[in-house]
Amino acid sequence: MGCVIEISADRSEIKLDTGGNFENEQDWIPTPPGMPEWAKDGKVFWFEIPDFIENSEQLKNYYWMIMGFKRDLKVEIIKRLSDEELRCWLLDDERPWNFI
Repeated sequence: MGCVIEISADRSEIKLDTGGNFENEQDWIPTPPGMPEWAKDGKVFWFEIPDFIENSEQLKNYYWMIMGFKRDLKVEIIKRLSDEELRCWLLDDERPWNFI
């Protein structure tokens, strides 16, 4: 899971937060081909990276292999909850909203 934390003015490069999977996540990488526009706007999303990519340098070299972009709908739903709804959901052990 990750999100774009910064994008260049010409949208050709991004800084990708991979949730701590790689060191030096603040490095710029070319924008992966096929990356949806919504993913470039700071939305949290899931993506696929081949298993052989083990560090940020390899990620930079094989950026074109980042694929399978999918929105994390739970995050989108939680962001829309009011403070009171979020508090109730977090304090309720049974989590009454089965869509989260």
